[in-house]
Amino acid sequence: MTTRDTGSAGPEVLSVQDLVKHYPVRRGLFAAPGTVHAVDGIDLRLMPGETLGLVGESGCGKSSAGKTILGLTPPTSGVIRLNGRRIDTLSRGSMRPLRKDLQVVFQDPFSSLNPRMTVGDILAEPLRNFDVVPASGRDGRIAELLDRVGLPAAAAGRYPYEFSGGQRQRIGIARALAPEPKVIVCDESVSALDVSVQAQVINLLMDLQRDFGISYLFIAHDLAVVEHISHRVAVMYLGRIVEIADKAALYARPQHPYTEALLSAVPRPEPGRARTRIPLKGDVPSPLNPPSGCRFHTRCPLAIDRCRTEVPAMTKLRPGHSVACHLRTPD
Repeated sequence: MTTRDTGSAGPEVLSVQDLVKHYPVRRGLFAAPGTVHAVDGIDLRLMPGETLGLVGESGCGKSSAGKTILGLTPPTSGVIRLNGRRIDTLSRGSMRPLRKDLQVVFQDPFSSLNPRMTVGDILAEPLRNFDVVPASGRDGRIAELLDRVGLPAAAAGRYPYEFSGGQRQRIGIARALAPEPKVIVCDESVSALDVSVQAQVINLLMDLQRDFGISYLFIAHDLAVVEHISHRVAVMYLGRIVEIADKAALYARPQHPYTEALLSAVPRPEPGRARTRIPLKGDVPSPLNPPSGCRFHTRCPLAIDRCRTEVPAMTKLRPGHSVACHLRTPD
């Protein structure tokens, strides 16, 4: 595998502008059709060698955003660019050669691997599809990939069910790594693993990024994990980005009330240290009928009348830190 230089900044490797994903649904035989507002106009950018964490409660649209960016489901509207090239309008055939640069590691390491194929066959598939190495060199490349994710070469002859959950996720990472991608979308890729195994997989992802310059869109709900791996963090609520900032700034000085509430719930290994938990009232509203104005106003302890009627614009508070809240103004 070729090691990429990550020392110099380059253009955006992935950019998303005003991305929308709506799902039409029927709510009953005689009920009028409805629309699930899964993703409702988000903007994201990912630089070479960077990890962008995408966080929020379950049902906020994180995975829908990831699947739409990957092209697993078509966007309702918006623009997605990979290496400067627009990909959301490409046909399936035109998109095929570009998929080598945009890979994914799924949440469930068992269901994402074909149980009828050996690990060697699973890893050979992307090598063959994208013509990464000649047929004569595939066995050597497979052994190299397995070694890179901490598995023995003999694993190539075994089936996914013969491995533990953490080992299966390593196989999924090796498969994503096989075509030498520029971007990997990690969709809750450690949430199904034990805590000790999570740490091993996170450290593996960080090592691979350091060595090969891969960029990660890291989708998760565990803010402690996101803090460890990310360079920047975007906070999502009910289909919209409410805050985005460098990791240090967001965790030290969160500006959106939703971000503050999420961070107040993160366990800290500091016995005896006083902390104030910010409870959120009620449940997340249904994406079938999202609230008007700021979507967080129904649960926000600081909401004012303006929040109920006017959608807050994303405002740059300081370099690298933006928030969508009527109550926050630039420094």
